Amino acid sequence: MRIAAVIVFALAAAAPFSAMASTVIHNPHDQGHPTTRQDDATDRCTVLQSQYDSVIGGQADRPGIFMANKLHQAGVVACESNNIDVGAMKLEQALRQLGVRPSE
Repeated sequence: MRIAAVIVFALAAAAPFSAMASTVIHNPHDQGHPTTRQDDATDRCTVLQSQYDSVIGGQADRPGIFMANKLHQAGVVACESNNIDVGAMKLEQALRQLGVRPSE
């Protein structure tokens, strides 16, 4: 009889915690925008890579192309390795090497 009382007590004590675990907190201010720095930074890498691709399109003789390609490659590798800050910086440098202002 004593074991049954302990089990009933344990279940009664755990009930409020299981109810809290299943409760979802809704943020009324969430508008579906990227809220984390990681999402914004990843988007930054994507924008800069697209800008570089559109600028470079078939211009193998453009001044500064060799260094720009090196910087671009380093930026892509950094972005893909979740080193977003360094990746974006390298991609911006690649664009500047070509005389292009990186998009904001």
